[in-house]
Formats: sequence, structure tokens, C-alpha cells
Amino acid sequence: MLHLSTQRLIRKLYELTSTGSLSWSEGQRGTSLLETEGYVVEVAASPPGLRLLRGDGRELETATPDDLAAVAWPGGDGTYATRVAEMAGRAQRLACGTEQAIATILSSLSAPPTDQAAEPVAVFGETTSFAKSEAGEPSAPRPKPSPPRMRAYGISAQSVQGVEQSMPASFERFTHSSPMPQPTLRPAASGPNIYKPWN
Repeated sequence: MLHLSTQRLIRKLYELTSTGSLSWSEGQRGTSLLETEGYVVEVAASPPGLRLLRGDGRELETATPDDLAAVAWPGGDGTYATRVAEMAGRAQRLACGTEQAIATILSSLSAPPTDQAAEPVAVFGETTSFAKSEAGEPSAPRPKPSPPRMRAYGISAQSVQGVEQSMPASFERFTHSSPMPQPTLRPAASGPNIYKPWN
């Protein structure tokens, strides 16, 4: 007879093993061991079985294949024997490191490659001729024409405008030349026809 507390323990172990939350280790004869709180749980897949041991190795509880097969799994999906066999198989994969190895390999495969050189992208001007050679194979690609050389000229404000340096000789040319004519001032006209906007 499978005790109710043992059934609860098996359900909890099954749930946590399914998510990979337990640290199973390899036991003897294909069993898997879980050490926790000074106790050891031992599970086997074929035939399905479970043992609860003290830290010193003394057996506290044993669930035989017949005990497990006699009780239906909650929800009617098989028996405790089928679930313990599934749990023991998963525990064995975790104990051997199979799950960790697969996770590491999948992670490396999903990462972008770093060692491989990128394949060159087709550039404008490199086209393969559709004409066939005498051997019946496409002829070699035509060489890429060299791009036209363009020159750009820049004009800066500094190169166009600059400060003219004054020298004493520059002022002498104004002193020796004839004086500039003074504008003649005409007297302002007056009379009734003068437009004065301020009036």
C-alpha cells in the first residue's frame, strides 16, 4: 500500500524534476539519488521504484513496483508507477549532465558565428556574362569599371578675405596726392512749391 504522504512526496518530486529544479546525482545500478535535509531519495526507472533513506543509509520507506502500479495518478493519467519511471528517467539525464550538455550545445548553435568570414556582397558593376564559353560554362565576370575621379574645391572665408596690413608707406600715398575736392553746398531752396514732409 502506497502511503498518502509518500504519494505527496512523489508528486512533488515529479513536479520539481520536470522543471529541472532538483540536483540529482548518479547512484548504483542505474538509480538516481537526491540528497536533501540529511535524507536521500533513490529512484529507479526499470523496474520503477522509490526508496527513502536516512543519511547513514538506513531505509525508511520503500515503494515497490506493485505498490506504485496499484494507485492511479491524480487525473486518471496512468499510475504512480508510470510517473516514477518518467521521473527516474529525467533524474538520470540530469544526474549524468545530459541536459546541461544539450543546453550548452543549443546555446552555442544559436549564437552568431564569429570565425567564419562573411560572404562578399555583390557590388554594382560586377556582373556575370550570360555568354557561354566554348566549354559551355559562363564566362568570367567582367571587371568592375573604375569610378570616375571627381575633384572638389573648397573655398573658405579665410582664403578670400583677410586683414590688410598697414604700413607707414600706405599712408604716405594719401599725403602726397592732391587733396580731395570738397563737395559744394547749395543753399536750400525755399518757396511755396517745396515739399516738406515734416510740416
